[in-house]
Amino acid sequence: YQEVPYSLDGEVYTTPYTQEALARHYPDYTLKVLLTQRARERHGEALRARVAYEEVPIPDGRTEEEIWRIFNAMAEAVPQGARLVLDVSHGFRSQPILGLAVAHFLLVAKEVRVERIAYGVLLEEEGRGEFLDLTPFLDLLSWTEAARDLVRYGFGRPLGELLKGLHHRSWLEKEAQVRALDTLGNTLDRLSLSLELLRVKDVGAHAENLLKALGGWKRTSPAYPAPAPWASSCTSWKDATSPWR
Repeated sequence: YQEVPYSLDGEVYTTPYTQEALARHYPDYTLKVLLTQRARERHGEALRARVAYEEVPIPDGRTEEEIWRIFNAMAEAVPQGARLVLDVSHGFRSQPILGLAVAHFLLVAKEVRVERIAYGVLLEEEGRGEFLDLTPFLDLLSWTEAARDLVRYGFGRPLGELLKGLHHRSWLEKEAQVRALDTLGNTLDRLSLSLELLRVKDVGAHAENLLKALGGWKRTSPAYPAPAPWASSCTSWKDATSPWR
C-alpha cells in the first residue's frame, strides 16, 4: 500500500494502512484486525511494525460456511458493551456487508455502541487519503425498522425516539436548530401510547397533530441535516395515520 496522509476530523495521519490512522486517532481503543492467511503473509508483520494490534484470523469467505465463520469471528471479537469503530476500507468480497450486519447485530446482542463506520478513500491523483463516514447507513437500518413498526403496527415510539435524537444532534452540531423534529417525535410518542391504551378519541387528535407536524417539517425540510433517512418515509407515515383522524 502507498504511504499517504489520511485526514480524519481535522487531523492528518501519514501511513499506508488505514488501520494505523484509526488506531492513532482513537488511542484508547484496542485495535483488532481481521486477517486471512494471505493478508497475514503480505501485511501482518509490516502492520505490526507500525502499530500494535490483536489478530482475528478469518477464512477467505469463498463459501457460505466460511462467510458465517467470518460473521462469528467478528461478533466474538467485540466485548459486551464496547464502543466500536469499524474500518471497512480493506474489506474484501462480502466483508463490508458482513461488517454492517455484525454492527447492527451487536447493537442488540451485546449492547455495543457503534461510534463510527469508516471507509478510507485513496485519492491517488491528489496523493492523499480521507475517511468517509458510513455510520448513517447503519442508522438507516434502525430508521427502516422504526418506520415499519409505525406503518404495520401503529407503534410509533421507536420512530419518535429516533426523531428526538436527530433533533438533539442538530442542536449540538448547530446545523439545523429547528423544533419540528422534536414535535414529530413527541407527537408519535403520544399517538403510540393512545393506540396501546385504546384511547380512541385521543388517537384521532394525535393523528391530526401528527399530520400537522409532518406539514411543518415539509416547510422547513431544507434546513435539516442531509441526508435525512426518514424523509422518504413521510408519505407512508401520512398514509398510515390519515385513517385514524
